[in-house]
Amino acid sequence: MADIQAMVKEPALANRTFGVISLLGNDQAQFIENRLREAIGEEEMLKRKIICGDAYAFQGDERDIIFLSMVVADNVRFQAQVRKDAKQRFNVAASRAKNQLRLYHSVDLKDLNPDDLRYRLLNYCLNPHRVMEQVENAEALCESRFEKEVLRMILAQGYRVRPQVQVGRYRIDLVVEGLKNRLAVECDGDRWHGPDRWEEDMLRQQTLERAGWTFWRIRGSTFYRDRKKAMESLWRKLEEMGIEKEAQLNEAETPGKTEELQVSLHPPEKNTSGPETTDNQTKAPSSEEQAFLFDLTATETEFLTLFANRKEVPTHQVMDFARSQGLMLRKLIDDINEKAVDHLGDLLLHEQGRNYVISEEWVDVVLV
Repeated sequence: MADIQAMVKEPALANRTFGVISLLGNDQAQFIENRLREAIGEEEMLKRKIICGDAYAFQGDERDIIFLSMVVADNVRFQAQVRKDAKQRFNVAASRAKNQLRLYHSVDLKDLNPDDLRYRLLNYCLNPHRVMEQVENAEALCESRFEKEVLRMILAQGYRVRPQVQVGRYRIDLVVEGLKNRLAVECDGDRWHGPDRWEEDMLRQQTLERAGWTFWRIRGSTFYRDRKKAMESLWRKLEEMGIEKEAQLNEAETPGKTEELQVSLHPPEKNTSGPETTDNQTKAPSSEEQAFLFDLTATETEFLTLFANRKEVPTHQVMDFARSQGLMLRKLIDDINEKAVDHLGDLLLHEQGRNYVISEEWVDVVLV
């Protein structure tokens, strides 16, 4: 209330229109409207075209500045907003401002479920520039407008996406990443994909599928005919594969939950049978080796700790680890080797008899 009272007196905002949206509903909006009318008067309400209501009161309408209320009383219990109708309501509410959106909230991120739409809205408002920079940086890597638009829709759903991912001698348009899984998204623009290119793409896909990759493809004509419908099968696929959204990944990657990963990325000196090493004798990892270690997922890093103080591990132990994580052993090995090829230029792991062995050249990179 105080903000609006102050802003109507600002010369720079003399011609700006205002709107107040309550995410709690019409009762709160009506309360705000009554208080506001008492505070600034009917004339100012009309001059500013002020409407107070829920999101649907602004359907098809906009204001220069929107004041968005996400305030709940301390003694009121609230449920996570995750349903489809809630998503539509939040989308309308967050897109009604032409110039400025001001969010008023009584809960913090720590109080909310990462799947809650309130979490996503608050997280965006707290870090708007970071979000836009991430989107712009990702878009800059895309090769076509079609890829950019698919990328935006995936990001809007809250997933983590990497464009133009190099895998050996191949590149993948977009990769949606989770903690333990990932999906390759290929954008087949009709302008660029003739019969010859299609055959080449299918051969590339088959090769990568043998290495454990899963693909989802979309044609430009299908996308532009009905974007929402065209992307529905992707959302189902991501859910089936258990690929988490960005908020869930951030929760899993907090310092308290990644202590093991941090330790393994910055290993202590390894114990050898030779003379004891000192700090100034330890070889610092190269930039390529560091890039490889940081590209590993938490599960892949944990897997490599099996090789602590030894360069080979019995196959049955390796298989037991993969089963405990619900993963296919071949896919786990292939994923690590792909990253090794990308960053180190060679395979890291190979099967030798009844053991899995780390290539001699890269023993120092992962052994602790």
